[in-house]
Amino acid sequence: MKVIRAYNIECAYEKLLETVLSEGRTFYDERGDETFELLNTIVIIDYPYSKNPQNIPAIQGRGFWSGLRIKTYINQFMGRTNDGFAYTYGNRLREHFGLDQVEAVIKRLKNSRETRRATLTTWDPLVDAKSNEVPCMILIDFKIRSNQLHTTALWRSHDVGRAWYPNVLALAYLAETVMYKVGCEPGPIVVHSISAHVRLTDFEKVDENGEDTD
Repeated sequence: MKVIRAYNIECAYEKLLETVLSEGRTFYDERGDETFELLNTIVIIDYPYSKNPQNIPAIQGRGFWSGLRIKTYINQFMGRTNDGFAYTYGNRLREHFGLDQVEAVIKRLKNSRETRRATLTTWDPLVDAKSNEVPCMILIDFKIRSNQLHTTALWRSHDVGRAWYPNVLALAYLAETVMYKVGCEPGPIVVHSISAHVRLTDFEKVDENGEDTD
């Protein structure tokens, strides 16, 4: 298990990418892609938020994931529809199970700030056990302790080269939304990636800072 700690998402991404590329082992996945993989990587981000909560443009992207692309992705993460994809996190969190889990969690936290039950899930065994396109993010958990919102998310598989950065930006935006509606202070975000990996086919597209060089 590898634990990485950083002040913000930008620094966390740079540390994680460097760690996976330097310490990851070569592994061929189900699609036959050669990857560098590091198992059970935990990234603790002490202050992952934008300076202007509830303002998507204030959340800064980088490289490929910036501007309109990151805004669109965050909207998908927060929205209800699949937008033509096999799944979106927003649909799984807000519509797929016939329940808006985000609003349910906000209500639970308002009713009991001490709760340990403010957990959202994306995994649907009836669908995902027989599908090739399944969610990588499995759950998100919120805890309020000392009036701070602690956010923890679990990914069964996390593509560090292409997906980790926008995923965590969107997660931070969701946490800001919960924090704003519940009325508490910002706390850390913890991202547990069971398989943190970089595909070798993407390696030449990513420089040492994770920027898309195409």
